[in-house]
Amino acid sequence: VVIGPVGSYMGVYIAQGVKVLYTSFGFVGAFLLGALRPILVMFGMHYAITPIMVQELSETGKTIIIPALLAGNLAQSGAAFATFILIKDKKEKSGAFSAALSAFFGITEPAMYGYNLKYKKPFYSALFAAGVAAAYMSVFHAYSTAAALPGILSLPTYNADSFIYIITGVLIAIIGAFVLTMILGIDNGSDSKLSGKKSFLSFGHKKK
Repeated sequence: VVIGPVGSYMGVYIAQGVKVLYTSFGFVGAFLLGALRPILVMFGMHYAITPIMVQELSETGKTIIIPALLAGNLAQSGAAFATFILIKDKKEKSGAFSAALSAFFGITEPAMYGYNLKYKKPFYSALFAAGVAAAYMSVFHAYSTAAALPGILSLPTYNADSFIYIITGVLIAIIGAFVLTMILGIDNGSDSKLSGKKSFLSFGHKKK
């Protein structure tokens, strides 16, 4: 009774805010949407953006918003792949790989909730990489011709001044999040079975 209406109004305001970002702030707006997309997913507010995309598609045949969502999803995948490498526990490693693969195809919840948020730094790395990738694609007028699930399989629906800019944006999202996570490492609290705050910089160094 209380939360439902509040969530509905928040969704309307978020949708209006996204519209203003893209019409008034260009690549800065794309950076913010790419970076904040996973946070919107956490609260279920990403659905508020869908009507804007549908309206764009019906009026112009394309949507300029969804490339930022693609960047957000693939960055979560890249961070989860790095987490898979950094984790030591075999069971956790297996789950992290599956979650990273799922995010690669557009389903980010297992990677976000199961690993990236849990270990903190991978999540932050993904947010930054997604923002940079979304801003990059926006500069080259990226768009999509369908409201498809933002994942690697929907790549043929994307275009820009040249398709190479879409490929480059995808690589920025995935590799950027992967490299940042490898550098920053992962936080895991007191669980001694996992790799702690190690990063690739600490590989090969043993505690005395």
